[in-house]
Amino acid sequence: MDGRVFSDSHDEPDGRPKVFTLGDHQVVKCWDLALTQAHQGDKLHLSCPSYYAYGGAFTQSNVGGEPLPLNADVQFEIDVVQCGRTPEWVK
Repeated sequence: MDGRVFSDSHDEPDGRPKVFTLGDHQVVKCWDLALTQAHQGDKLHLSCPSYYAYGGAFTQSNVGGEPLPLNADVQFEIDVVQCGRTPEWVK
């Protein structure tokens, strides 16, 4: 909530969007709950209390800098690119 960026899919390998199976515990609980209401093309702003995000777990930033403070509430900006399809991995 202090404005620091700790993750950005544009900084992932090849700048690809994050791909995951909803409800399979591959992302924070806040995403699993909120994205059930989302549709392809939606742009979401999620405010997640720590107990639905990282809680007391040590979480290092993907983009460098300081780790996320323990029990921090976090916010996410999410662009829903695609829904309801099995990912195809290209080598």
